[in-house]
Amino acid sequence: MGERPPRDPNRPQFKLTEAGEQAVAGYRFEDSPRLHCKATNIIDDWTFDQLVNRIDQTEDEITIHYGFMDIVRTIHLDLDQHPADIEPSVAGHSIGKWEDGVLIVDTIGFAPGYIHAPPHPNGAAKNSDQLHIVERFHLSDDGLSLHRSYEIEDPLYLQEKVHGEDVVKLTESQYFPYECDDLTYEKR
Repeated sequence: MGERPPRDPNRPQFKLTEAGEQAVAGYRFEDSPRLHCKATNIIDDWTFDQLVNRIDQTEDEITIHYGFMDIVRTIHLDLDQHPADIEPSVAGHSIGKWEDGVLIVDTIGFAPGYIHAPPHPNGAAKNSDQLHIVERFHLSDDGLSLHRSYEIEDPLYLQEKVHGEDVVKLTESQYFPYECDDLTYEKR
């Protein structure tokens, strides 16, 4: 058996509950949603493979088009509370507010899935429908970088809140939809 690569110190570490451990028992690399043209989650897919994301803003909402796996998120700026009848999804339901130049986004309503699906079983973490993510976005002083910090909590699968951050750079490159084509299984 080969050696595992060392953990990336910049990646958040997930301490799983017993239910969280059971949820990923038997995880295989082939289980990763990415291998089947499915989005993983709003945290990892934001920076995955450094594809170009697109952000559109109106007075009432911000729409984020992820360059990887075509996640489309709507951040509602005109809501103070999440509705009771959210249709669960990979992107969840997001409400946002501006505070001193920082966009604070609260997201719930996630479908069960993977919050982390790496190539090694010891690092996989699933999320339940109780997943709650709070993100904080702000531009750098020169306006060339968008910084995001986030807090992830899932009382069913995670022992404690997980914190992380990332940065994306402004680019002149054009956004293109990913349009993944799943070729992992062909009938014979």
